[in-house]
Amino acid sequence: MRNKEYDAFGPWILEINKEHALPPLFVDNFTENNNYLMCIKIPRDIERRNAQPGMNLYDYVIALYEDYLYILKRVDDHVITQTVPYSEIEGIKDYRNLLVGELTLLLRHGSVSFRYNTVSSDIIDHITSIVRKRYVTEERSLDTTCPTNEEYIKGKTEKYYQHLVRLLKKQDELIHFIGLQSPSKLEHRQLYKRLSFKWINSQLQSSVYLSNKKEVIVLQRGKPFKFFREADYSYSLTYIPYKHITLVHRADNDFSSELENIIINTKKHKFNYFFKKDNHYKDDVYRHLRSA
Repeated sequence: MRNKEYDAFGPWILEINKEHALPPLFVDNFTENNNYLMCIKIPRDIERRNAQPGMNLYDYVIALYEDYLYILKRVDDHVITQTVPYSEIEGIKDYRNLLVGELTLLLRHGSVSFRYNTVSSDIIDHITSIVRKRYVTEERSLDTTCPTNEEYIKGKTEKYYQHLVRLLKKQDELIHFIGLQSPSKLEHRQLYKRLSFKWINSQLQSSVYLSNKKEVIVLQRGKPFKFFREADYSYSLTYIPYKHITLVHRADNDFSSELENIIINTKKHKFNYFFKKDNHYKDDVYRHLRSA
């Protein structure tokens, strides 16, 4: 027999409201109150034609409260719950590749990650905004001589970064530019890599580094390296609150002698970013992070 949940099912994330109720499997396990800021249900990764009335059609229910997230996850025909205070979130990574997205909350004691269809990007942006407004409140007095206008990156990297920066600045007027890495062809340290990569032109992909005095924000392609003419439509946005950064250091790169890594550590997680050694923005980003 058809039902309202089955009729509404699709690849999109739905907000829990009068029209879209909690999935039946989650009802008895939802022990928190209904005074949430936002509550969503995330569908299973199955095609609509394979869904059946009466199936458990949703993998997650996530409720966002003023001080914490309440996460319910389907495991077969059971539900496990987790309460995550915003203060324990050490970073956020939002990865997108055409219709496939994945949001990861990097926690003090692990991580929580779920896939989504990018038709629901607006909802993901709203979730991210709610979390970021609450997981850190204090600003840092960080001096920068770098330009604050996204016009500055024109001609230095791909145009889609300009669009992302404009969107971020609409949400937060404090957003300013720290540095960037343009797409760059690479040579290689080992002889066999130099020979094998010479004709296909391995490349370091681009990245842009921003700050809003609370977080460092990194915009980058989904993978740091690619072959010449290889298509890569993926990108990610990573948000790291300054208050959770415990160490920033440099390291040589094993892939190419032309590269240097800047590594950001929090208590639980490590973020590794790649720069050409002749890129002067590398020093700007490093000094900025060390001063934070």
